[in-house]
Amino acid sequence: SPSTAAPNLVYRHLLKRYLVQHRLIEQYTRFIITRADHVYGCHHDVSRFDLHHHVYVPTGEDYGGVCDRHIVCGQADVLACLSIIDGPLLHPERYVKQADSMAT
Repeated sequence: SPSTAAPNLVYRHLLKRYLVQHRLIEQYTRFIITRADHVYGCHHDVSRFDLHHHVYVPTGEDYGGVCDRHIVCGQADVLACLSIIDGPLLHPERYVKQADSMAT
């Protein structure tokens, strides 16, 4: 729901900014990004994942689009995975114009 999704998307934006500011991306080969209100309670051995070529989303969580619940990715993809809110957050005027044009 929008009431729970919005804060989590902002948290991702803040995490991205923190990782870049403190140069932490270079220190890790894999990143597990999970919503603050989501618990992934299954065994989670990510050591076998090919994170140089893939981003992993648990089965059934992709919904045919962007997953905001749980993602496993490598260094090359972490910024993109954390950037799903950048458009509306950094350039809200573009989305207001688009929403206005759709309403008329």
